[in-house]
Formats: sequence, C-alpha cells, structure tokens
Amino acid sequence: MKRIKILIMVISGILLLLLAACSLQKEAEGGDGTAGGEEMVNPMEEVKDITELQDKMSFMMLALPAYYGEEDSRYYIVGKTLAMIQCRVADHEVEIRQQKGSGDITGIYQMTYQDAVYEGIAYHYGAGEDFHAAWWENGGYSYSVMVTNISEQDFISEYAETLVSQSVFNRDYETQNVQ
Repeated sequence: MKRIKILIMVISGILLLLLAACSLQKEAEGGDGTAGGEEMVNPMEEVKDITELQDKMSFMMLALPAYYGEEDSRYYIVGKTLAMIQCRVADHEVEIRQQKGSGDITGIYQMTYQDAVYEGIAYHYGAGEDFHAAWWENGGYSYSVMVTNISEQDFISEYAETLVSQSVFNRDYETQNVQ
C-alpha cells in the first residue's frame, strides 16, 4: 500500500512538472503561439486609394474604366508583392490583382482554363460555380480578374479583354515615360 502511495506521488509530481513546463513555454511564446509575444502579421495591408496603392507598389495598377461605376472599392497590398482591388459593379463582385513576375495569381487552384489571345496577349480564362476568372502576363507583370454573377461572354468582353487591353496600354505608357 505504501508503494502505491509513493508511485501516485511520483506520477503527480511528474504531471505538475510537465504542466509547469507547458505553462512557461506558452508564456515565452506570447500566450497565443507566436514567438516572443509578437502578434502574427496580417499579410493584407489596406491602403486608402489607388494612388497610394500605386505609390507603394511602384507600378501603374490596372483599374476598371470610370464608366463602370465602381462602388465600395477597397485597395490592398498582399504579402508586400501583390496589389489587389476589390469592388462592386452593378450586381458583380470584382477583384483585380497585379504583381511583378509571372504565373497565375488568381489564387484559384482547381480550375480548368481555356486559352485565348487579345491584342497579341495570351490569356487564360475559366469558370467557377458563380464566377469567372482570367489571368495573363505582360511586360514583366502577372494580372488576374475575377467577377461574380456574369455570363462567360460578358466576362470576356467586359472584363478580361478590357483589362488585357489596359495592361498593354499601361506597359507601353510606363516604357515611354522611363526612356
């Protein structure tokens, strides 16, 4: 009986030591799992307007023509490398992304794309459950656009091809003003 009491006391002591060690580790991490008590950084930084977005990113950002009547526009820098505009146009949610470099920046990884060419620029477009998306590369940049509640033909003509065309204009404009 005495051995059982000693065994229970030893096990209780070990459990108390483990509990204390875990408590100290959590305190050293800041109580929320982050190292040294630092807060986790949100990779999305909201900026006030397209001018601030362009200034911080050091490039001319794609944007919808004024006559589209954007509403509730929000401007973000994601991970310090990707510029993003989110807005509403009529009953559509629109998201435009741009980044230096190449590749698909839509953030959609399970989509089958079709290929097309507009103004000499190859672009790739596809459809999700309630949206259409397109991405392309031009002049050292990657671009993407996603729009909800829209037919494929309207998406292509009103958004994909309009923005592909604007990307050509922006790159030509930047090239002429750099020289």
